[in-house]
Amino acid sequence: MNKNLLFFLLVLSFLFFDCKNNVNKVKEADNYENKVSTKKSFVLSCGSGCAITYVEKDIVKSNSNVKIFFEVISHVNGKQQEVSEKEIIINLENSTIKSIQNKIDGIYETLDKEDNIYIEIERNYSYLVQGEVKNFSKKTFGDTIYFEEIMNSKLVGLSFISDTISNPYERYELDFSTVCYCDAPSFYIDKKLMEIIVFNYCDTGKVPNNLEHSYTYEIINTENSTGKIKFTTSTSINFIFSKIKDLPIYKLEIEGELPKTFIGNDLKKVFTSQPDKFKSFDCGDFDG
Repeated sequence: MNKNLLFFLLVLSFLFFDCKNNVNKVKEADNYENKVSTKKSFVLSCGSGCAITYVEKDIVKSNSNVKIFFEVISHVNGKQQEVSEKEIIINLENSTIKSIQNKIDGIYETLDKEDNIYIEIERNYSYLVQGEVKNFSKKTFGDTIYFEEIMNSKLVGLSFISDTISNPYERYELDFSTVCYCDAPSFYIDKKLMEIIVFNYCDTGKVPNNLEHSYTYEIINTENSTGKIKFTTSTSINFIFSKIKDLPIYKLEIEGELPKTFIGNDLKKVFTSQPDKFKSFDCGDFDG
């Protein structure tokens, strides 16, 4: 075979394989870039036209605390202003949140439970408190036949009017605080996802899982007794529902303290999954 021809074929072969390898590398890179990030982020308002975005960078967990590192980006009127780093620590005690601290200039500052940062950290990272991510297939609601009517239903708070009224459905109502002032929380127990979602009554026409302002509590255990069911969550907040006679009404007891931001301050003592059966306050010209 002619030496020049042999040399030409060798060069051509080399270029072919090199090009093929480069194509493979590009595809791998593209696949990597297209992976969906599992890191969390949330936005806090800092005044008119001002917003701060917290983007999760890393999480370091120990038996006593969970440290979360964020990239913090501030925007004013839609324009990026500053980028910094922030460390927030969740202190643990008996597998519950003892406190949440914000590191400023090397000093840990304990956050109030009503602080927006505290609320967002609790909402987004409570699952870390109980250890590894749980296997949902191993969870169970137990015998909840008695409570099926409150599963996968929006639970609305009722106010007691009077026990002298003969019609049991007229003894309770959706009051002014709930319907007109939008100051009362509602609940949704998601049996499939094993979650309790807390949100404002005025958002009851929307899908609970997609609400902008809500709080989600992961159910890790249920305890049933006669006419009563307790939902233990992955936070320090637990929910106990007790059936009231033969009415579609349940008394609610909460162990722990719910946040009030966005969802309302007027937490009712009884709830129903059938609010249409009860009288609703006429708001008239009141527009909030």
